[in-house]
Amino acid sequence: GINSSKEKIAAMVTSVTEALKAARDARFQARAAHNELLQRWKVSSLDASKCIENRSKDQSNIVDSTIAFFGTEMQNHDKMESALQDQTTYILKNGDAHIEHVSEQAS
Repeated sequence: GINSSKEKIAAMVTSVTEALKAARDARFQARAAHNELLQRWKVSSLDASKCIENRSKDQSNIVDSTIAFFGTEMQNHDKMESALQDQTTYILKNGDAHIEHVSEQAS
């Protein structure tokens, strides 16, 4: 009768309450797992970005050093080119006279 119906309703309410509690607990566990995953992803992403930044700075310093070295070497090249040009000019201007002078001394 009525008692049986009340017990069935109470059992149904208890069952629904337990199902809702289990669903809530599962949702909280899923949320905690997602938050942990997001936190690990964030840390990993920041670490990767920092590594990329450091690597980029190192490579930039290497390029800067190479450019500075190249600039110095180009100055040396320009000085050598100027010295060779001066020698070429001197030889073209005085070479024939020098050869004549040596030939005169040889005879």
